[in-house]
Amino acid sequence: MTRQDFGRHGAFALYLSIAALFLAACAGLGGEPRIVATQLPATRAAQVASYPSEPPDIARGAAIFVEHCAECHGPDGSGNGELVVSGQVPAPPDFTDPATGRDQTPAGYFEVITEGRLERLMPPWRDALSEADRWAAAYYVYTLGYSPEQVALGRERYEAACGEQTCDASSLTDQTEAAGLSDAALYALLDGEQDELLPGFDDLSEEERWAVVAHLRTLGLRNAEAIGSAQAPLATPEATELVTSTAVQGRVVNRTEGGDTPADIPVTLFIIDPADPTNREALETTAGPDGRFAFEDVPVDPARSYIAGAVYRERTFTGDLIEGEDLPGAGDLEIPIYELTEDPTVITITAMTTQVDAIGDGLQVLQEVVFENASDRLYTNSLEVGEGIYASVVVGLPPGAVGLAFPDAPNRYVVSQEQQVIVDTIPVRPGQPHVVRFSYFVPYDDGAVIEQPVYYRLDGLVRLFVYPESLVVSSDQLQPEAPQALQSRTYEVLAGELALRAGEAVRYELSGQPVETASQSTPVNADTPLVLIIGLIAEALLIAGLLFWYFRRQQRRAKASDRQARIDT
Repeated sequence: MTRQDFGRHGAFALYLSIAALFLAACAGLGGEPRIVATQLPATRAAQVASYPSEPPDIARGAAIFVEHCAECHGPDGSGNGELVVSGQVPAPPDFTDPATGRDQTPAGYFEVITEGRLERLMPPWRDALSEADRWAAAYYVYTLGYSPEQVALGRERYEAACGEQTCDASSLTDQTEAAGLSDAALYALLDGEQDELLPGFDDLSEEERWAVVAHLRTLGLRNAEAIGSAQAPLATPEATELVTSTAVQGRVVNRTEGGDTPADIPVTLFIIDPADPTNREALETTAGPDGRFAFEDVPVDPARSYIAGAVYRERTFTGDLIEGEDLPGAGDLEIPIYELTEDPTVITITAMTTQVDAIGDGLQVLQEVVFENASDRLYTNSLEVGEGIYASVVVGLPPGAVGLAFPDAPNRYVVSQEQQVIVDTIPVRPGQPHVVRFSYFVPYDDGAVIEQPVYYRLDGLVRLFVYPESLVVSSDQLQPEAPQALQSRTYEVLAGELALRAGEAVRYELSGQPVETASQSTPVNADTPLVLIIGLIAEALLIAGLLFWYFRRQQRRAKASDRQARIDT
């Protein structure tokens, strides 16, 4: 088994998660998310969270609304933003009208913010805002139809009705249930339909019951006093300059059912300057028995990015990346950790995209394979392939594949040319798409049969793009679709939803002689999607490399203190 420079970079893959987060945050965080097409079409959208992991922060949501939403929705949420008044976008709903959201749910608002509504010119905010920020914005917008006076009246009536009897409002403090309840559903609880939960409200007027509903919403929220704010304060440059330091706090949370969060987990807060990656800081602390951690007097720099990470069971886990301007109001940071598993049945290949370009006397193949982990544990392997580096998912190669390259981090992978496999070293997190991208060269002479084995269950969309059109492509598994333009080339397309068992193969045949053109006489160049990916990833690799020395020390520390904790399956 050959190693891709793992001798010098024993702990490098440990930090690629941070680099990937940093790269993802580089696009669109300054304002509207950019909608661009530089590669193959997206494979499959990530699953939208159905409830927040922490109580949403209404004050944080207010600030996000002013910065990102008011231009269309208006400063008070009534739908009279500048772009609406000028006729550039259609008028959105009036969120200050209580009737607008009564039949909707906070989870529904969160989905709209996450996925966008492009038909109404609303962009998706999945990549521009963290999940916690999207939930904060969703709840702020959802509660714009309340007024402070209404909330106060609701609290008074609720306390009066529950003073001499027990009212069960636990479903409203538990976000797993509250996020999926509409205000109309809460009103029904007060209307005698489920008296065993919230009795004693039958004598209230309709206005009073809606006020109690508004109060009940506050029970599962942070900074609920901001509910009903007509306009959130917009930070000015002068005000930003005055904030020179802040406290950063959060919690390490074990997301595996039955898993514990041990005390004394080392936590590191990284401060990264994207303009000069050599200019970075690392602040250290230790989480307490409940997983909580805090950093005091953290310097605030709007030009920098911040991310917290922790080492557990010899693996590194990170939270969301935060821009410096958002740090003072970021609220509690969460670093999710998981127990480990080696069970391959929890892994499914959900998408596979293959791009084939004829070059000289061979085929240049670029592939993207998407894995998903259906368990609540981190999928990894006890096989150590470098110092502090462990195997993860394995990708099969077709026979004859040579010249492998990895556009998104060569040090992440181990290659076995003998066994024709690629071994990834980044663990697969639960519930998140795990993407592997690579390219290789296959000799070609008038024809080729490509059989690529899969070592996990495949259940999803498989797509094949072939250039030029003089190459004839066929497959018993995939069906022809309309040709598609990618950059300056038009590709023949085959696609199909496949269901394969581990050990089976994706198979297609190529025949014919590619027509020689100027673009084929040289290797893949800057006009191709492949090189664009490499250029984008380079910045992330530079940052990861500069942080290598620190992460290696963290890994050794965790390995020494946690040696006895092995993988639990």
